[in-house]
Amino acid sequence: MVNHQRFLPPETRTNPPFNATQIADAENDERGLVTTYDLFNLYFNVIAGHISKDHARDALYETGLVRFRPSRATTIPSLLEIHPGGHVVVFNAEGIDVEVGNSIILDHAGRYISAHVLEIQVDGTSVERAHTGEIGIKLSERVHKDTTLWLVQGRET
Repeated sequence: MVNHQRFLPPETRTNPPFNATQIADAENDERGLVTTYDLFNLYFNVIAGHISKDHARDALYETGLVRFRPSRATTIPSLLEIHPGGHVVVFNAEGIDVEVGNSIILDHAGRYISAHVLEIQVDGTSVERAHTGEIGIKLSERVHKDTTLWLVQGRET
C-alpha cells in the first residue's frame, strides 16, 4: 500500500503509480498493489452500495494491481461517441441488454456515481430496450471522456 505524491491533490496524482515491472513482480510474488486513494474511494463506493463488502474483501486478495470493481455489474464496451453536454453516449451493445430505467455506474477514476438510463435510441428511433448494434442512451448524469460505464445487473431495490 502506498500514499504516493502525498503533497498533491489525489485527482492530480499519477494513477496507478506502479510501473509494469512492479506489477509483474507483485504478481510473481503473489502480492497486491493498492494506493491509499484507492482505499479512500473504496470506502465511499461500499457505503453507496456500488461494491459489496465481500467483493471488496475478495479484491484485497488479488495479486498484481488491485482493482475494486462494482459488484453485480457488467462493463459497457468502449464508448464510440459522447454527445455535447455528456448526457448522451453511443456504444456497440453486442451481448448487453439495456432497458430504460436501468442503473448505470459511472466510474470517474475510481469514484463511482449512480446514473439511470432515461432514453434509448436505435437508428434515431426511441425504444424501451436494446441489445445489439450501435445504440445511444441518455443518462441522468454527465459522462466524461475517461469515464467507464458499468451496467448494474438486475433492478436495484
